[in-house]
Amino acid sequence: MQELARLHYLQSMGVTSYAPRVVLPAAKASVLCTVPTVSLESKSVTSRSALEQVTQAAEINLSPQDELQVIADVTPSSDLSPAALQIAKPAEMTIPPFCLLFVTTDSGLLFVADVPRGRSGKLWADNGRQFISEVLFAINRHSRIIGTEDFRWPISRHLPAGEAEAVQALSGFMRRVESEQALSDVVAMGGRARYFMAKLLEGTSSSLYQSHSLKSLFESGKHKALLWQQLQGITGRH
Repeated sequence: MQELARLHYLQSMGVTSYAPRVVLPAAKASVLCTVPTVSLESKSVTSRSALEQVTQAAEINLSPQDELQVIADVTPSSDLSPAALQIAKPAEMTIPPFCLLFVTTDSGLLFVADVPRGRSGKLWADNGRQFISEVLFAINRHSRIIGTEDFRWPISRHLPAGEAEAVQALSGFMRRVESEQALSDVVAMGGRARYFMAKLLEGTSSSLYQSHSLKSLFESGKHKALLWQQLQGITGRH
């Protein structure tokens, strides 16, 4: 009676097939049952194979072509690897921020000096221009400064800031300077200026004269004397 009542209930709900939990001893098979069943008389009712049999029978049967389509839908394409799906991390800054003061002259001599960033940078730049003007006058009384400009690194916080990018940016900056004034010799003052100017002038016809930083030149008469000795060789050309 219970099985018959269940059958009527399922039919009223529009169910056309179902898998009964168990089949009672001597019970008639339901006309709605379309999958294998497990009898209570079997000792392996709770066995792994019996449970898997019922579970597999209740699954939707797909054709081989449909199975391939399902696999294709859930399989990432080759260009969507886990590494490619990861959010890109911001590029690490490998070159610390710095500022270089460029001072061009009408004789083709270029001065490049390290200057601090921030509020003190302007004072250092002003003092540096005055010092370079005095050096230029000592080399050639008729030569004068025609322009000054600062190069600040990094150019943008949202762009890569490695050494290769810094050299590329400085190279473009130098090309613009050269387009406005022909350069023959470069005087680099400070470690950062010496390092990058050596890279940029490698393989060119321009000569590089390496000197101490502006701070050292301001404070040490010995360093000023060394700079003067270096520049003696280019006095006749400028």
